Amino acid sequence: MKNSSPHLGLLLPAWVIPGSAHVLMGEKLRGWAILVLINGLWIAGVLLSDFEAISRSFNPYLFWLSSGCGLTPIVEMTLSPAADNVMHGLASVNTYKDVSRFNDTGVHMACFAGLLNLLAMLDVADRVVAPQSDESQQ
Repeated sequence: MKNSSPHLGLLLPAWVIPGSAHVLMGEKLRGWAILVLINGLWIAGVLLSDFEAISRSFNPYLFWLSSGCGLTPIVEMTLSPAADNVMHGLASVNTYKDVSRFNDTGVHMACFAGLLNLLAMLDVADRVVAPQSDESQQ
């Protein structure tokens, strides 16, 4: 049986669950380190910001930065956990809810997790393309 080389189809699992593509490629230590670091950063950021870090209504621009982790748009579009906190019109003045003390920290942590996952995905792409180019040169 021929040993098949990894292909760019690994970018989808790398986007949805950071580190999973490295594990699938056989780089278990690197994959688990990425999985724990990036997912831990993302989860901590989401919890510190009370789910506002992944909300398009609270942070429309930062939402796309944190979308480097595929769980951000998946959780936002299916569950929309921060939607209950959105207040419109006069209700926003009458029932003002103060943001948590670490809200901005959490938002930034989720954004950094998304950006770090983009770098991890580039690493996967590089590891997939580089062995193929080495074989073609020989």
